[in-house]
Amino acid sequence: MSEKYRRRSVLKYIGSATTIGALSTVGGTTIATEEENGTTMHEAGVKDEFDRLFKLGEFQEAISLLEANGVKYSATKTSLDSFQESPGGISPQDDLDKGDTFLWLCGGERREDVYGATLGWNPSRTGDLLDCSGPKDVVGISFSDDRWRFIPGSDDLGEYTDNFNPNPEGCTARYSDEAVIAGFDDPQYMMIELEKMEEGDANIYGHYSHNWDPYCVGGGSVSFGIQAGALQVSVDGLDHWEKSAPTMVR
Repeated sequence: MSEKYRRRSVLKYIGSATTIGALSTVGGTTIATEEENGTTMHEAGVKDEFDRLFKLGEFQEAISLLEANGVKYSATKTSLDSFQESPGGISPQDDLDKGDTFLWLCGGERREDVYGATLGWNPSRTGDLLDCSGPKDVVGISFSDDRWRFIPGSDDLGEYTDNFNPNPEGCTARYSDEAVIAGFDDPQYMMIELEKMEEGDANIYGHYSHNWDPYCVGGGSVSFGIQAGALQVSVDGLDHWEKSAPTMVR
């Protein structure tokens, strides 16, 4: 086995926030911006419908629902096609189709000073049989602990996402992309609630780190940690890439 595919690499990606009120981008496209003086999902009576649409993978429709009802929110759609490489120049080939896979992040006020941070993705298999899935992918939502407080028990995960782990500056979970390989490419999600601790702009970041086993060798491992604005991932014996999607609420 060549050293190209048996290496240890460490990647730390730090996102920067989108500018609310403008169509700026950070590795993706801002598809919606918040209404600074908007109402809450509870007041608008759309919380349950938003959750239903998001869980079904109707991400655009869920965000459009907030906009149509004047809810205070911001949201970002990020294509995984433009990915962050690990050191060493990893091949873009893997077992997920980045061109058809998007990362969605929405921060919407559910009730006064409590925001839902919702991360969604729509995995798509490449059909490349040379590579196998590695250990479970890492997904996360990060935030500054002086701006936000995670509300215990508020987490809600998609069918193939588990191992939820809350931390002071972010929450992580693991997604099994073996479901995609088996033909179950249902949209996935991670939803949490955050209490806003003070007035002013506050960033929320969504993260996705995908790893795969080149040529199906086996035996690779993943370790990771999260802090505000960054997901740090270390892999051994695997290839991987990761992407961050920032959004900002006021």
